Amino acid sequence: LANHEAPVGIVAHYTASGATIFWSAPTASEGITGYTIEISSNGGAFAAAGKVDGATLQYPVTKSDATGWCSFRVSAVYNGSTVAGKVFGLPGQYA
Repeated sequence: LANHEAPVGIVAHYTASGATIFWSAPTASEGITGYTIEISSNGGAFAAAGKVDGATLQYPVTKSDATGWCSFRVSAVYNGSTVAGKVFGLPGQYA
């Protein structure tokens, strides 16, 4: 198997109800079983927001409040091993 790598090109596009997070599969995509998406509110600990299969490269989040800040992290899951991508943030609160 190739080395395990994090997802790349992680961006968010605003939608009417919040945002959709998009990413690209890493070059070393053999063995990816899925992706996990985590959220941190106002600098707190990261918590699981959701999981998608290895073919899905986007995840919608709903904005619940305009105050504060949320950070997001998308990780590639390789048969039990997880490799986190870069953390990025959006203003407001999301779920």
